Amino acid sequence: MVNQLYFKARTKFSNLGFGKIAAGLVILILVIFSLYRVVTVTATYLHDDLQMDFSAFYTAGDALNHGLDPYKNNVGIIPTVWDGFDRYTFSRFLYPPLAATLFRPFALLGYPDAKLAWTIISLAGLAFSMFLFVKTFNKPGDKINWWPVALVFVGFFFPLTPFVERGQVDAITLLLVSAALFVLLKKPQWAIAAGILLAFATLLKLNCVYLIPFLLLRKQLKATLGYLAGGVLIVALTLLFNGVDNTFQYVFTEFPRISANGENGTPAQQLPRSDFVKVQGGTGHYVTKNDTIYAVATIEFQDNASLSKAVNQVFTNLGLNLNMSLVSAGVLVVFFLVVLAWEFWHKAGPWFGTRSMLPPRPEFLFWQMVLVIILMASPLTWMMNTIWVIPLFFLPVYYFTHPGQLNSRISMPLLIFGLLLIALPDLQNGPFTVRRIDQEALWVKLLTDYSYCKYFVGELFIFGGLLFEYLPRTVVRSQKAEARGQELEVGGS
Repeated sequence: MVNQLYFKARTKFSNLGFGKIAAGLVILILVIFSLYRVVTVTATYLHDDLQMDFSAFYTAGDALNHGLDPYKNNVGIIPTVWDGFDRYTFSRFLYPPLAATLFRPFALLGYPDAKLAWTIISLAGLAFSMFLFVKTFNKPGDKINWWPVALVFVGFFFPLTPFVERGQVDAITLLLVSAALFVLLKKPQWAIAAGILLAFATLLKLNCVYLIPFLLLRKQLKATLGYLAGGVLIVALTLLFNGVDNTFQYVFTEFPRISANGENGTPAQQLPRSDFVKVQGGTGHYVTKNDTIYAVATIEFQDNASLSKAVNQVFTNLGLNLNMSLVSAGVLVVFFLVVLAWEFWHKAGPWFGTRSMLPPRPEFLFWQMVLVIILMASPLTWMMNTIWVIPLFFLPVYYFTHPGQLNSRISMPLLIFGLLLIALPDLQNGPFTVRRIDQEALWVKLLTDYSYCKYFVGELFIFGGLLFEYLPRTVVRSQKAEARGQELEVGGS
């Protein structure tokens, strides 16, 4: 039996040919190297860094475990219930109170163990999101042998590095949205469950509420009802676990402050230095949390990936001081109208045809485009949030091996350029070192502008690629055929 198995394996291996074997080995080496880089970077940050964003989540849960207000800086009350970075009277926790409750189990662990658990969960969430992407994108019977090529890009996708270094929550929101899309497109009878998943994604990323107009655009009424039901469930759980007072405090006090300024405040809102006397290392670049010394931050990067924030800056430079939420809503409306006009022009989509949805694959690409719109329209999109686009690396790999499936010739060049633009390091982390005397040099100014614009410009290119690609070729062809038919009628008459 062993000889038979060996013979079959040898025959199959020899039939591959030298070129495929060599390509497979190269891809395997690159995948291993990419994953090795992820592991080594993760191990370094787990050991050396505070992971300050996770510290804010952990400290909010710790505050609740001690009966304290998670939105208050409690360093003067219980010094250990401090995130290691916050200087203001309020905390850096920006999420609804139920989210703080979700982190209470982590706060029962020592901080090093909690960091390890959270990082493993986050990376596993990213990996499972990629798996769901492939499962949702694939047609029945698809045999795609080159998916591992996309994994090569993961380890070299620069925003993944600060994502791990900060300990952000975006992999969990991506997992919730990916699971919702899988249910919505593969199990449409469970559309209400998909809406509930999207509601819980909104709990961790408030701007997922921007999904609602697109759910209505696709006539996804069950999913919309599920979203509303999920919102009611979240409110009920918040009242149950956090109480009426804390819930109203967040709605009427904390949320307006967070919407206006995020985690920042005025000098008058800073705590006096004396409040940090009992916090070892609390005034330098290193802090002690749970008797372990961590660096507060070891990487610098251009943090903005929001087109809305850039648009607001343009208005500010013109002397117009607009509310950031208003600008964000305006950007969302613009993209919504672009999509609406695109479908109207192609006579596609539920409002312009007989189908409630496009075929599964184009419908899936539509929703990937919506996720990119959310990144651009959100007022607080950090560059770490762009890990949402990591699964899109699968698309160029697929269409490179299946060019006949493409709906547009320019969609993949746009998508690839956008992905690479986001994946490359910014000025602070590129191969350049800027001396003090070079600060005013033209090349430094150009690279600075590149660093500031690269993330939302990359998102614009990705949006363009998905916009051109998501409509099925049959829709475009039928429209052209109809136009030709009308021309012939006019010519014949």
